[in-house]
Amino acid sequence: MLETLTLRKDFENITLNEITISIQSFDRDSLLSDWSWLIGKTKLPVLATAMGDVFVQDIHSSIVSNGEESQRLLAQKEFILENISVQVIGELRASGNIFEPNNVYSFKTPPILGG
Repeated sequence: MLETLTLRKDFENITLNEITISIQSFDRDSLLSDWSWLIGKTKLPVLATAMGDVFVQDIHSSIVSNGEESQRLLAQKEFILENISVQVIGELRASGNIFEPNNVYSFKTPPILGG
């Protein structure tokens, strides 16, 4: 697994643990309940980012193969930079905004709505 990512020169190296959160303490079924109308009821969360984005897996897929695929993708710097808001998380952390356990960063107004 990728150990650190180098962002800009003024940022420290950031680890995968700093840009993701553990979903182990959450009720996996209820975590996606508000999204079931869009993604269906056969998805379970497998990874959550510090920005609250959740990667899902279909319950009818092979867990072993998806687990291996997830590990392969998370070892690729390009995948992480394209799919996780590393720059935003790095800027928040650099400014002293470190979230508490079981919390995520969130925009007051999402960027797509002008935030």
